[in-house]
Amino acid sequence: MNDSFDQLLNGTDLTAQDNGTTLKRLRRATDEEALRTRVGPMFYQWIESLKSDPWGLEFDDEQLKKLVEGTVKFMETRGLSLLSRKAYDAARRHFSRVGLLPEGLWTEDELLAERIEQSDTTSFAVRQEFVRESRRIREGQ
Repeated sequence: MNDSFDQLLNGTDLTAQDNGTTLKRLRRATDEEALRTRVGPMFYQWIESLKSDPWGLEFDDEQLKKLVEGTVKFMETRGLSLLSRKAYDAARRHFSRVGLLPEGLWTEDELLAERIEQSDTTSFAVRQEFVRESRRIREGQ
């Protein structure tokens, strides 16, 4: 049975004992409602952002299906929210790294942050170089 959230909530006596079946159905209906009303539009915005500048990507149905499945799996395994823009940025970088999306889908800020994370920042000269690079990026925007 796949009732809507409203149908379940309006027709349920939450005080009755039913071995958790009603609560499970309510939880599933709530999840489906969230997917339909909030996650779907957020995911659609992310796909549209990948299609526009600066990325300019196009997706066929098969690629889109893989992207949907990969995104859900990526978010679930990392405990990320499907309603967080930052999580979609992380997914874009990850998918670019592993080949689900084309290489190079990183902003200059993201590339700099990645270099900083992988560098020995105990050196003053290295930190100064990163500061100069960060200023160059900010001034170029």
